Amino acid sequence: DRIIPNLYRKRTLFEGIVLLVINIVIAPENDHYMIKLAELYYTQGGKLGYPNAMKYYSYVISRCPSNLRALWRLYRTLLSIGDKNEANK
Repeated sequence: DRIIPNLYRKRTLFEGIVLLVINIVIAPENDHYMIKLAELYYTQGGKLGYPNAMKYYSYVISRCPSNLRALWRLYRTLLSIGDKNEANK
């Protein structure tokens, strides 16, 4: 029962990532696409998702330190990584 929704979710995430990467190649100066890509990675979570989300949020912040959305989402990502580390102890 749960296999189909999980496959659909993974497929949707993958398609979203591909679409955003294409948009980033076309318009690399658009931080909106970078944040959306980071949000997809955050949604994915885990060992791959959180570090990638952190990298994209950090990149946006390096370009625009006053981007509140990127700052807040980076904070939330770091909290999620910390919570995961605490759970593993």
